[in-house]
Order: sequence, then C-alpha cells, then structure tokens
Amino acid sequence: MPANITFLLVEGPHDAEFMARLLKLRDFEQRKTVSSIPEIYRKLIPKDYPAKDENGNEVPLTDPHPVPRFYQHGERWLFILIGGGSKSAQTLAKALRTSKIAGFSADAIGVILDQDLEETPDEARDQFIAKFEQQQDLPVQLDFKITPGSVNPGSPRLGLFVLPDNQNTGALEDLLLECGEKQYKALKDKALSFRDDALANADLTPADLKSYGKPGGQKHISKKKKAWVSAMGAVLTPSFAIQNSIRDNRWLEDEALTLPRIQSVQKFLDDLIA
Repeated sequence: MPANITFLLVEGPHDAEFMARLLKLRDFEQRKTVSSIPEIYRKLIPKDYPAKDENGNEVPLTDPHPVPRFYQHGERWLFILIGGGSKSAQTLAKALRTSKIAGFSADAIGVILDQDLEETPDEARDQFIAKFEQQQDLPVQLDFKITPGSVNPGSPRLGLFVLPDNQNTGALEDLLLECGEKQYKALKDKALSFRDDALANADLTPADLKSYGKPGGQKHISKKKKAWVSAMGAVLTPSFAIQNSIRDNRWLEDEALTLPRIQSVQKFLDDLIA
C-alpha cells in the first residue's frame, strides 16, 4: 500500500531540489509555512537556534538551520532530510528519534548518496552504514545492507540509491550534465569552454584552486564537473546557487525525463512511495 509517511535522506540542497522536481511530477507540493504542516510533524523542526549536534554542541551560525523540506500529496507526506555529507547518518537518526517521541513513524525510508569519492556504490553504502550503526537509542533497527538502487519491502520499506546510477563513479552533477545535453546543449558547450579557458588562462594560483584537490584525482574530476554545472547555472539564475536553477529551470523537463539514468531515479522514488 502507499507510504503515508516517507523520510528521504539526501546529502545536500542541490540533491533536495532535484528530488523535489521529481516529486512535483508526482503531485507532491511543498509546504513552506509552519501553519500548513500538521502539528505532529512540526516536531521535526528544531526549536532551538542555533541547533545542537548529537553531542550537545551548538551548530555554527554559518551552517544552514537543519529544517526538513515538507511535501504533501493528499494524505501522504514526504520529508526530505538534508544530511550534509558525513552528517547524513546523524540526521536520519535524529529524525527517527524525534518522530518516535512525537508519536508517528515512517512507512518508507530512502537514502540517496553520492558515490563521488568512493571506489564503488557498495563502498559508498557501507560508509553510510558504518556511521549509521554508531547512532544510539534508535527506535527501530534498519538494515541498509541492500543492493544500491533497490527498495526492500518491509515495515518500514527501505531503499538506498547511490548517485549517479548505482554503478559508475560520480554524483548528481553527472545527471545534470546529461539533462543539460538535452535541455541546454549550446549553453553546456559554452560553459565547458569557459571553465577550461578559465582554469588554464585566468592566472589562478594554487591557493585559488585548492578545493580541486590533486590534479587527475577523483576529487579534481568531481570539482570540475561541479564547476561546469555551476557555470551553466550562473547564466540561468545569476547570483544564485545551483539548487535554485534546478528548481526553476528546464533541467528536468521534456526529453531529459526519458534519459535512462533519470528514469532509474524516478523508478526508485516510485518504488519507495508506491
């Protein structure tokens, strides 16, 4: 039967907006005010500011306040939890504890990870599992040792997807670049030329490029893809972060939705909430 309450854990705000676009195609609408969210679900919103981490330490003011994204379709609710990379396991654990105290539980729980710097999708999954198993006082035992890309039946239903496709090294940017090939071909080509010219000829110092890591390494490759996508976003939504472009522009429309890797993400989402 359909999941009335779904937790969907992602690593960052760009992943959240990507999934939100797919949810909108499934008639889920974001609820943006506290008054539009039932009282019982408001417990997921941290009351204290600054928020505190698992050890009771204040979260830096420079970090976003850890508020879930709330989506509704009829009687069904889906909460996108933004983990922030290595904090993903803590974010999910806290949501599970909070919902238990509030008096509700998830019918389905999905986790979306980037393979990115890991060698295989299984390693990305196992890294998450290792951190999740360190969490204490969980109200339910969850076994995420499942094949990446799959959704296992049960109570709750569990799914785990490793971007970009549960097979190849990469992250969300790989999917956005595929979408860009369909939706913004000319812009994509010009953004690549700009990126490469800037990296080679803009008199950038090693300090300027320190976030890229060692040339030729996986981190370097990943950062170059992010720069490519960001160059496109800078034209589409000037002065805004790439998640705004994912939300407002044509990345996930028309032909882009027929791409095999985009369809695999959609199938995962459908299997999770179906």
